[in-house]
Amino acid sequence: MRDPHDLLEHELYAGGKRKGDRPHTPAVLRIFGLARGERDTRDAYAPLPDEMLGVGATKEGLLLAQILFGVMAVIMLSLIYPLRQIGYAVVTGVAMLLSESPAAVQSLGNYTLWGLTILGVFGWIAAMPEFYSRYVEAPSRHALVTRFAVMTGIAGAIWLIGSLVV
Repeated sequence: MRDPHDLLEHELYAGGKRKGDRPHTPAVLRIFGLARGERDTRDAYAPLPDEMLGVGATKEGLLLAQILFGVMAVIMLSLIYPLRQIGYAVVTGVAMLLSESPAAVQSLGNYTLWGLTILGVFGWIAAMPEFYSRYVEAPSRHALVTRFAVMTGIAGAIWLIGSLVV
């Protein structure tokens, strides 16, 4: 693979008028890699190597990873409901064992529902980048499908426990 410093110089100075002339580029653009010459030559670069992209470094593998990530994102968001049910049952059960009044048990259960909903949504948002990187950086399609199957199995187990609790 080419040296990254060579790639940066190639991008910065590809549009010079004469060989050896380097057009003035503001430092801010160079720092963030946004500087380009008169013509953009980045399309001529070789595709990324396998270790950088994963999933076989193919467009089909990346598309499969993105589709499975989208499905998994919806599945993970849907887990908020059974987790709320499980939390409600546990909190109200403990409150009843502690001989709380029915009104206190009900209010504790409602607070638990709201708290788990808020935590579930923010937890889902926080987990999405990690899930995406795990899917896109899978070394092969087999590993990608295995990761999807494991996550779906865990989600199914949570739904099963949630349905047994209520």
